[in-house]
Amino acid sequence: PRSRNLRRASLRSLRIRVGEYNLYQAELGHTSQDLVAERFLVHPRFGSPKRLSNDIGLVKLASEVPLSSYAVPA
Repeated sequence: PRSRNLRRASLRSLRIRVGEYNLYQAELGHTSQDLVAERFLVHPRFGSPKRLSNDIGLVKLASEVPLSSYAVPA
């Protein structure tokens, strides 16, 4: 199905940015880090018409997040 192709194609280009709080303004000191996703899962009914309740997914990173004062556990 189309959703499986979308998932594979998206994984190749997916980057996870941590430590960034304003995507529209460059910050001094390089506070953000871009990480690679190893795998991600979306809800089986993701993309169902008019259903935002299925708009959720999980991402497994290829490496641990290096913690800093800008990247901390929630």
